[in-house]
Amino acid sequence: MVGLFLISLLVNLLEAQLPLEEQKFYLAFLHSTNVETIYPDWSENNAPKACQVLKEVLQCNNDNHITFLQVADVGLEGTLPTEIGLLTLLHYLDFENTNLRGTIPSEIGNLLDLTVLVLSGTQMEGSFPGSLLQLSKLEDILFPTNMKSTMPENIGALTSLVALISINNFYGTIPTSFGNLKELSLLHLDSGFIGTLPSTFNQLVKLNTLNLINSDLTGTLPSGLSALTQLEFVTLDEKNLSGVLQISSFPRLKDLLLYDTELQLCGCFAVPLLRQCNITKALFPCNCSVPLSCGPPVPCNSTICS
Repeated sequence: MVGLFLISLLVNLLEAQLPLEEQKFYLAFLHSTNVETIYPDWSENNAPKACQVLKEVLQCNNDNHITFLQVADVGLEGTLPTEIGLLTLLHYLDFENTNLRGTIPSEIGNLLDLTVLVLSGTQMEGSFPGSLLQLSKLEDILFPTNMKSTMPENIGALTSLVALISINNFYGTIPTSFGNLKELSLLHLDSGFIGTLPSTFNQLVKLNTLNLINSDLTGTLPSGLSALTQLEFVTLDEKNLSGVLQISSFPRLKDLLLYDTELQLCGCFAVPLLRQCNITKALFPCNCSVPLSCGPPVPCNSTICS
């Protein structure tokens, strides 16, 4: 009986070990960063039992595959090794506000189950790795401040994306495939963009928050934006953007901030939830009363909705 117990114990211990491929990442990360100085249990000897001794930074599933890794808001320094691509069952990856440097390894495109990727506040740089477009389950991504790139033509491949925040990360035109991001709820594009908004923009029917700021977007708003009925928060600071914005199409609107635009507002403010409004230049139809919260009176135009 004792022999059977020992055999069973040995089997359980072996089964509880981190898979060898994931141990390769564990060791590579140990050698490419100073993680051991922050978490002393991240040592070579602990590689097989990482799931048991490092529960504050990683989580594993029942088969001891790493599914969650968060080393954030600490003095982590070094580079992200290419072996990150061996964590093929990873769902959540967060290195926010650390001193990781270097580029995002293309092998990150192997993490097909990844839903959250947080690299904001790191020192990583370079361009957007095309392999990221393979991550069709990705819902949230926060980019390193120093990552600069044109927006990929097939950005629409990220069909599960819920939030996209770009603060000076992308430049150039917004591709037509953008309209494929039909799960998008939050969109913040700050600086660097030129050209017009793609006609497919009206396909973002789940959009709740829209911020377009400090770019050189030109032309008119795409027709059909009235389909974006879930909009609650809108900030537009694009001096060369023109066209008609049908306010009454957005019954859930709470915040409307329009700065230095050439937009014309059509439809009276029959928006019961509106709580904040700041409009500096846009034209209103003459038969509408402007809420006091919208700022000083602006010129009206009796023909803009005709």
